[in-house]
Amino acid sequence: MASVISSSCICPQVLTQQPRIASRSPEIPKVSCSSSLPSSTFFRKQSLKQEENILLKGQNGEFSGRRTGICWAQAGFSVKTVAVSDSVSTSPMGLQVVETDKPNSRVQLSVTVPANVCKTAYNEVIKEFSKKAKVPGFRPGKRIPENVLVNYIGVTQVKSSAVEAILKKTLGEALSSVAGIALKESEHITSKFQDLEASFSPDAALSYDVTVDVAPEIKWTSEKAYRNLKVSVELESDSTPEQNADKEFRSKLKDLGSLRVKESGGLEMGDVGIIDVSCNRVNPDGTLGDRILSAEQKGFQLDTEDSANFLPGFVEALIGINRDETREFKLVFPETWSQEFLRGIHAQFTGVCKEVFIRRLPEVDDSLAPKLLEGCTTIEQVKTLLLQKHEFDAAQAKKQATHFAIAEELAKVVIVDVPHSLLEEQGRQMYAAKLIELQAKSKLSKEQVYQLSNPEMVANYLQAQKEKIEDTVKQTLAVAKIFKLENLQYSEEELNSEIENAIAEFKRYNQEYDEKRIREQAEELLEGTKVMDWLVANSQIEYGTAISAPRSSVTVKQATYSGFQGGSDSNQRLKTFAFDVGASFDVRRRLGLTSMCRKWEGVATIKTKRNVGKRLSIGVARSQHPRMNVVAKDASAPADLQDFICGGALATKVGATPERVAENVDEWYQLGTQLAHFLKFDEGGLSEIEKIRIYQYYLPVYFWVRDQLAAHRSSFTPGQEIPPLVVGISAPQGCGKTTIVESLDYLLNATGRPAAAVSVDDFYLTADGQEKVAATFPGNSLLELRGNAGSHDLQLGTETLESLLKLTSEGSEALIPRYNKAARSGRGDRADPSKWTEVKGPLQVVLFEGWMLGFEPQSEEAVTAVSPELAVVNENLKEYDEAWYKLINSWLIIQVGNTDWVYEWRLEAEVHMRQKGKGGMTDEEVADFVSRYIPAYKAYLPSLYSKGPVNSTSANTLRLDIDQERNPIG
Repeated sequence: MASVISSSCICPQVLTQQPRIASRSPEIPKVSCSSSLPSSTFFRKQSLKQEENILLKGQNGEFSGRRTGICWAQAGFSVKTVAVSDSVSTSPMGLQVVETDKPNSRVQLSVTVPANVCKTAYNEVIKEFSKKAKVPGFRPGKRIPENVLVNYIGVTQVKSSAVEAILKKTLGEALSSVAGIALKESEHITSKFQDLEASFSPDAALSYDVTVDVAPEIKWTSEKAYRNLKVSVELESDSTPEQNADKEFRSKLKDLGSLRVKESGGLEMGDVGIIDVSCNRVNPDGTLGDRILSAEQKGFQLDTEDSANFLPGFVEALIGINRDETREFKLVFPETWSQEFLRGIHAQFTGVCKEVFIRRLPEVDDSLAPKLLEGCTTIEQVKTLLLQKHEFDAAQAKKQATHFAIAEELAKVVIVDVPHSLLEEQGRQMYAAKLIELQAKSKLSKEQVYQLSNPEMVANYLQAQKEKIEDTVKQTLAVAKIFKLENLQYSEEELNSEIENAIAEFKRYNQEYDEKRIREQAEELLEGTKVMDWLVANSQIEYGTAISAPRSSVTVKQATYSGFQGGSDSNQRLKTFAFDVGASFDVRRRLGLTSMCRKWEGVATIKTKRNVGKRLSIGVARSQHPRMNVVAKDASAPADLQDFICGGALATKVGATPERVAENVDEWYQLGTQLAHFLKFDEGGLSEIEKIRIYQYYLPVYFWVRDQLAAHRSSFTPGQEIPPLVVGISAPQGCGKTTIVESLDYLLNATGRPAAAVSVDDFYLTADGQEKVAATFPGNSLLELRGNAGSHDLQLGTETLESLLKLTSEGSEALIPRYNKAARSGRGDRADPSKWTEVKGPLQVVLFEGWMLGFEPQSEEAVTAVSPELAVVNENLKEYDEAWYKLINSWLIIQVGNTDWVYEWRLEAEVHMRQKGKGGMTDEEVADFVSRYIPAYKAYLPSLYSKGPVNSTSANTLRLDIDQERNPIG
């Protein structure tokens, strides 16, 4: 159908906000675009001075441009406009517009500009050229004959500028014919600029065509077909909440357990094996084909209790394998395998067993409860809370699966002639959300995301996923329509609660936000939620269990506020309606319709449900283990992890060369994931500082300790008893010494290298002993309280270290003394022996740490120049070398640039304790406390940093510098 109308001459105006489909009004959309003008440079300069001027830019002979508010470029554009009026008035310009319906909710406007308008535009162009052009023989300001000016500028250039002026003058008025229904950013001039330029004459009319997408009409296959939908829902879970709670309970026990090298026998169920895995395709004739690289990994840590998470038969094929044994076996990838290219593939695996560990779990009693789950006091409480969690997860998964199934059925009963611009917009959002999701999971580096964002890749995605994208748009429009048809509503209380929760999450993560935008999106989210709740109540729903492969992929999706990790609080607030990887807020906004997805501030918001397989299965990591890409899931390291590790300040010092890291980068990733969990970081969303701490600090030091251990053990002949390696760790107070020691202790035990940590603080004198020291040196503030050399029981320390060195066999035991710093109103005392830590052999590593470990006596003149009170301390230090330092094999020296940081760190810790209601020293008390240590730092750190401890060498010593934020810098 075609109709001839005359548009209004009202000056174009655009609405920048359109929360709903605009009611028709006398306002006309404003049109403005930007680019450059390669042809009429002179005209461009004068256009920039005028807000409403238009500039067109050519692309392959057609118009396609953008609006930002400067001017049009030379050959075509796609205008961003929201038309808000359908009023038609007689046009003083005399434009004639013929409107023709096209497929996909598109309208073609054939615009005829009368000769008088063309003449006026032409004259304006000539006038502007005349003002600015410097024509030889004519003084500035002198009138230049038109024919001379045109010949000087060029006929083509003048025509080009005239056509530009005409389009600028008439386009907004022409578009008013579709006011109220036009979609933003969908206008496109289809006439070729070259044709317009060629046909232009100042004394004749000019015609051009422009297409625009309009809001589609929404119909149903039958009257209110969305009512009483018949929906079949397939649930993924094949286990009950009770079974899942039991599994998590056991995985938490593993966190607290340990691994020991299996002295004899092969891999059994319950054991952990370190396996080098390689894989080849098996050709139809039985010969071996290409390698399957995604199924290969060195040092893969196989927890036999997780057989359900692996390729069927993988674990069973390795049961019984012994250390250093090689085993080959063939398996077939099931047809339900998540990676389609491997479905049905016959493969031969080769496994080389590097080590076998047996697992020891702690005795289960109520004392274990707070370690299993923070805040719990009994095992029964732990189990109850875990069950409640998994019941909630199951209900949430069922709800989401139901919503997805309803959305699929909804797309079948709605009839919409979907505009191409909406398809493209939705597709681009979905593609962007996919990339963001992959990057958030550390599967893609920023560089890879950039490469995948090129126009060709996006176009390929839009073509390949066209049907899926179209269904998503249909679902979006259908839900918005139902909200209006059924007169659904939400309360002001619900809206305010949603807004408050969103703002609270932004504040929690220190993110900026626009409260107005949050309110708009909260409204749309609630509308979508109400519709889905209504559809659930008014549909016939049947539930069944889907047949699935081993858990090699995540199939349950969750919508959350973007940028936030799905902790328990946010999980309880999940809104479960989402279209695949991001329903389109902007698509609905362009239509004035409602939206259901969380897309705060333009960030994609869909997060997949957290895997039950995410961490290293090595006894102390809770059964959520990184896997090989094919044999299991989420195993391989992010593509940019190797560069990140090698770019760290310690990489060179610890021998983390690109070649060496490449050999076991997956192990770095697995250990990093496990350590993040141990440190209570969010493994799925590490901050930049957390990444540095793990991959450029704690893990490099851990691998250095491993190398030291290997060298230590290799120095003994076969058959000899090998005592533990003693690593002396010297670091000032407050610099993060406790964290690095705990991390090393955790990782060593987790990887089957039994370790124990002991501190010089454990060897302080008893309260009575300390009082005797203070009485012996009255007035010496450095010996009045515990801390400096002379306040330790050297004999107790020596005996303890020597007893730990004897833990070389099963059944051997030793005790580590503990010091209670809270006793005697904070003055401290040695803990009762019943509170000492029992350590069982065999032991491989002793981590011996202390703030003054490695201090060497200096000349009396040097120390008394710092403080006269140091003379006695300096004399006491002479005994430490003979008593303790001689037992240390390797040294880790953590160096600080300024000892004043110690005060600031201590003050920071005490303020934090006071804020938590745990007491803590006042600022004055902190200053007094630290002042008793500062003289020793000033006297002994220079020598420690320049020369190292007495028995240190370049081979057995790692020195690292940290900044005031406790990050490694060299």
